[in-house]
Amino acid sequence: MTAAAAIVALAIAVGALVWGAASDLARHRIPNWVSVVLVAAYLPGAFASGLDGTAVLMALAAGALCFAGGVVLFVTRLFGGGDVKMLAAAAPWAGWDGLATYLVLVALSGGLLSGMVLIFRALPVPPAWLRARWVARLHRRGAALPYGVAIAAGALILVPRVVLGRLGG
Repeated sequence: MTAAAAIVALAIAVGALVWGAASDLARHRIPNWVSVVLVAAYLPGAFASGLDGTAVLMALAAGALCFAGGVVLFVTRLFGGGDVKMLAAAAPWAGWDGLATYLVLVALSGGLLSGMVLIFRALPVPPAWLRARWVARLHRRGAALPYGVAIAAGALILVPRVVLGRLGG
């Protein structure tokens, strides 16, 4: 039963991450509920997968640290508010021990995303494609990068391995 609960919590987190990434790509907005769902699913998922109270508190501290760093990125206009919240809300899933790996995966995903967007912006795009607002926004030089995609990618690479690893699978 506890393994099933952990897997359900993980599936909810995966769904929230995918929704947040898609929303950021389509509208440059990550709904607040995405971050709330990530944290709300983490708590039962963590205990169901066998973490003790200390490990859960340390994982939540990882999220708080990401939030503090994210606020600096927000104030310097490098991150949007939704990016900060999603980065922090997904961090507990990686745990304190996985925090550095999570942040490196997010940064690498962000670099890959940046490169792909730069190439996309350098290419001519059929006018019919530009009728889709999200494509036009993504193609516009100087437009913000939907970094929620990179945050979700980094989390999706790491988090299932962390949770399933705790379950012995």
